[in-house]
Amino acid sequence: MAHTEVAARQRGRAIALRLLEKRLRSRAELETALRRRGVPAEDVLAVLGGLRRIGWIDDARFARAWIRDRLALRPSGHRRLRAELLARGVSSENAEDALVALLPGDKEQSLALEEARGRLRRLVALPPAVARRRLVAWLRRRGFELSTIARILRVIDVNGGDGDVSV
Repeated sequence: MAHTEVAARQRGRAIALRLLEKRLRSRAELETALRRRGVPAEDVLAVLGGLRRIGWIDDARFARAWIRDRLALRPSGHRRLRAELLARGVSSENAEDALVALLPGDKEQSLALEEARGRLRRLVALPPAVARRRLVAWLRRRGFELSTIARILRVIDVNGGDGDVSV
């Protein structure tokens, strides 16, 4: 291996390690970052392979950490979290495994109910039909399935008379 190849790999490794110091990243995120910084393709693959072998790149671990952070900071439904993981280059299998482990159906329904109750507090001044429509649209944007939203709507009621939210 020529001196320039060694230097390129060392540079690529240093970049990857700096990125990993800040937060976990998926393999695809690191690959994109290294390529953007001009690291040659063969060196990118070598750096990523080496980091994967020693356990510093693990998309399954990344997916679990991503979901835990998202649920703590901005709770969302299964559909949205899955899309975010896929957009970060995590395989469908790793995304699904992490979601099943950290956001099973009953937990997602409880989360949706909690989020819906919080959102309804902002909608109490609206007519019930408008509040309901906006709540459904908001829950959909947050990634909750229609079946989950339908179950939530059977539990939550927006009373037209005084604007109270009752459960």
